[in-house]
Amino acid sequence: MSSPSNFLRPRQSVGSSLEGSFLSPVKYPILPLPRIYIRTDCDHRRKLSPFSRIVVIWTECEFESELGWVEDSDTFGWVTDDGVISEVASDMVFFGGKRLRVFFRKLETALIPYKHSGRAGRQGPGKCFRLYPESEFEKLEDSTKPEIKRCNLSNVILQLKALGVDDIIGFDFIEKPSRSAIVKSLEQLFLLGALTDECKLSDPVGHQMARLPLDPIYSKALILASESKCLEEMLITVAMLSVESIFYAPREKLDEARTAMKCFSSPEGDHLTLINVYRASNEFLEKRNLSLGKEKVDKGLRKWCKENFINSRSLRHARDIHSQIQGHVLQMGLHVSSCGDDMLQFRRCLAASFFLNAALKQPEGTYRALASGQVVQIHPSSVLFRAKPDCIIYNELVQTNHKYIRNVTRIDYLWLTELAPQFYTMHS
Repeated sequence: MSSPSNFLRPRQSVGSSLEGSFLSPVKYPILPLPRIYIRTDCDHRRKLSPFSRIVVIWTECEFESELGWVEDSDTFGWVTDDGVISEVASDMVFFGGKRLRVFFRKLETALIPYKHSGRAGRQGPGKCFRLYPESEFEKLEDSTKPEIKRCNLSNVILQLKALGVDDIIGFDFIEKPSRSAIVKSLEQLFLLGALTDECKLSDPVGHQMARLPLDPIYSKALILASESKCLEEMLITVAMLSVESIFYAPREKLDEARTAMKCFSSPEGDHLTLINVYRASNEFLEKRNLSLGKEKVDKGLRKWCKENFINSRSLRHARDIHSQIQGHVLQMGLHVSSCGDDMLQFRRCLAASFFLNAALKQPEGTYRALASGQVVQIHPSSVLFRAKPDCIIYNELVQTNHKYIRNVTRIDYLWLTELAPQFYTMHS
């Protein structure tokens, strides 16, 4: 039987849609399909009658993933598209060139609605209902804006500098970014110590950063961590920050998920919490009998992740990234050592690395991003959401109905003038 499909924005919207929908839980049993279950719980299909009518409510992220058991054997007769996508972009001024996740964006190109409507009528007649005026659709651009015009250019510029290209503004890009975006990226690289006053690669920091296949802000963090004797902790942090959310909390098991997260939580912040998760997974694997074989060990790790409400796919990806980055830093001759229990030294290193992403608490409980003056809030998923320390650094901005900062760790605001005098002064 043909089935309807609805496209929504962030995952929270899916839950809200289910709560406010006409769908009867008896007539339409709810089967959650987060991305982490796609390959591990393929028995969802067995729970359905061969003649069941399926209603799929998904976000743009799930749309891009491999919902193979749905796509291969079901026809979507109707698709409802709200006309909005989420997109990862970069706000060079506000976020120090780091990732900015923006939700509730209007469609910019006609390709997206065509892609959504492609889900209807694959194996039979189908229709797509778009929840916006045809006049708005007619205004859409035919093609997507090139990524180089939407992303942080710092790493691109760093690589061009390493190749001997000095005139970045005059460089013949296939799709030329704006002059302001190039200038802002050059400013960021200068503040990170990658460029000299003459806009040449600095020695050795700039050349070292160019050798690492990472965002420059992460490359500088690894170099500083080596000098501060906490590179082991920073390697874990960078690897864990490079993947999607490590924790997940099903709506029907929120209390259990929160309890599990507390086992790993650090009162100092999310970066140290991520380190605790990574090290706990190491301890689990060390206790396993490796003679059982890789397949059984992987199965055991997946079970451990499920019990602790950890995204097993993200954790495995982070472990792979850690191994790759560690190989690069060892080739560069950086010494990998641990700060042990001295997490004060590690937090100072975080402040020195991510000083462009510092924020100060305001009297009303919000935060002011020091680099731009804009008002932000700590994301509810952060371990510091209720603690609200006076000064923090963060690694990601999520913009929905508010500007939320994620991956937050508390610091002393006086560290900023000490560790990043090129950007902060006592007066500022």
